[in-house]
Amino acid sequence: MKRILFYLCGIYNGGTEYETLNLMKNLNKEKYELLYYYGDKQYSNDEMIKEYNKYAKYIDINNGIEVTTVIYCTNALNDIELLPKISYKHSYYWFHYFWEDQEEFLALTLKSNYIDKVITVSEYAKKRLQALDCLRNRENDVEIIHNILDKDEILEKAQQKVTLERVDGLNLVTVARFAPIKGYYRVKQMINILIEEGINFKWYICRKREQ
Repeated sequence: MKRILFYLCGIYNGGTEYETLNLMKNLNKEKYELLYYYGDKQYSNDEMIKEYNKYAKYIDINNGIEVTTVIYCTNALNDIELLPKISYKHSYYWFHYFWEDQEEFLALTLKSNYIDKVITVSEYAKKRLQALDCLRNRENDVEIIHNILDKDEILEKAQQKVTLERVDGLNLVTVARFAPIKGYYRVKQMINILIEEGINFKWYICRKREQ
């Protein structure tokens, strides 16, 4: 049985963690033993950790570990000294977004030959990655795997009752946390255009309630 280790910065409520969970759900448990490690114990989400534990086993890598494949879903520069403790045949960096420290982590891991390939989720992200200095002459080591969606969960949530006061015109809904990376600056730009065009609209912004 092949052992896959998911190496994360922390188990938060973000897209990276949900996509990792969706991947765990869809991997054949008869073929793969799924393990995960995360460094940030203080701010990780207990409910998300419970979900991870349904499909994978947490393992402390401080004493070393041997796996078939390691998938880095992190930008944890403070944990970089732990990477040599992982023995593996294949390694991938799952790149979801562009933050300065994540690019720095990518550069360090590439320089140290910890990563065989970089996996990203879109053509746009692939092009941006290939333009980085640290990936110069390694452009072919970037591949695209689109986000993994849980179809059954989407269909189930689609049946949930939602009460919104619609207007006669355009009704828009945005579902995301308040963070610069989500591109909320574009909302104001689009609202200005709608107003200029005289379009009647109502815009809902939905985010998860803070714990």
